Amino acid sequence: MNEFPIFLLVAILCAFGALIMLFLIIRTVVLWYFRLDEIAETLKAIKQCLEKEENQS
Repeated sequence: MNEFPIFLLVAILCAFGALIMLFLIIRTVVLWYFRLDEIAETLKAIKQCLEKEENQS
């Protein structure tokens, strides 16, 4: 009878940890989704700079 509350505590802690992980994953995905435009523009700028250097040499 003494082990049941410990098991319950472990189950609650696991569920809480899973919720935190889920929140972090969703937050990261949302941030990346909103930053995709900026990332694409940065990659285009880098590509243009590289092409410019190749044309000069």
